[in-house]
Amino acid sequence: MVNLGDERAGTGNENDSFLKSLDARLHYVHEGTGTANRSGHQFLVAWDLYHRDQKLTEEELARIRGLLNTAAGDYAIYPANTGMGFSAGLVMLRIGIAGMRYAAEKVLQFIEKQLPTTVSWSAMAELYMGERNLELLALIGAEKPVPDQSRYDY
Repeated sequence: MVNLGDERAGTGNENDSFLKSLDARLHYVHEGTGTANRSGHQFLVAWDLYHRDQKLTEEELARIRGLLNTAAGDYAIYPANTGMGFSAGLVMLRIGIAGMRYAAEKVLQFIEKQLPTTVSWSAMAELYMGERNLELLALIGAEKPVPDQSRYDY
């Protein structure tokens, strides 16, 4: 995937490494096997889980904010329903071009409870409702987010 533009702070690889290392600290994917009721056929299932004892620091969040809503930036963030519907979270994507289409690579995923205690959902909503962020989400065909946290939390 080719980047859309130059990064504001560091190179794309440095930023991707930073974001993916945060992701590894905050989030993991559990894989298991499910069994169909009637046929008994087994299939692979995977779901996201979070290290609830880990939080983003103010410095880490400041660096994340610096990558979003910049004119030449290629990172976007969007709210998501996580934890099988029991927790609002955020997913950060690197948007690029693969072949003749826009594509997104997930580089960071975390839940609201992993934000610094000084940061509210509404502060994060300002980021994901930013003009450049909405443009990037539209390029990949993502549904336009809403600022209301209850939309992503049950």
